[in-house]
Amino acid sequence: TRSAARELIKCFCGCSELSVDDIEQFSRQNVRELLRNRRSCDLFRNFLKAKYQVRDVEAAQALRKHEECDVLLRKNETRLIEDDDLDDLLQYDISYAEEKALKKCVSNFNKEGIRAELERIQESARNDIESSVEYKHYKEELNKKLSRVSSLQNN
Repeated sequence: TRSAARELIKCFCGCSELSVDDIEQFSRQNVRELLRNRRSCDLFRNFLKAKYQVRDVEAAQALRKHEECDVLLRKNETRLIEDDDLDDLLQYDISYAEEKALKKCVSNFNKEGIRAELERIQESARNDIESSVEYKHYKEELNKKLSRVSSLQNN
């Protein structure tokens, strides 16, 4: 039954690198915690690829938007962000008001304003993930894995 339990907790991509403890931890995480943890993000991304097999579901776009903001926030700590740096972020669905506010901060060389706008965009992305049907399905799948492993261990 130990190998059967191990089989049930395979990652959504098919690898066997997850433990029961990992699955328990991931299932308890909220979106903010998920986005702060590289392994959690990878697991969520693998789930989206395996389950939806398309890149443009709402949660996948929001995840990439959030990660692109992380890249820009790190850049903003060490140097001034320029208009060209925003190209990757602007391909995602950000509002006109968000884009305008961010570009204004960039053109005014306002590092604090840039940070604040990027964090606002990240918050919007977090909310998009949290309200998405894909995230709901992800949490359901994690809980299914846990209940199957639990029932195997109790037998």
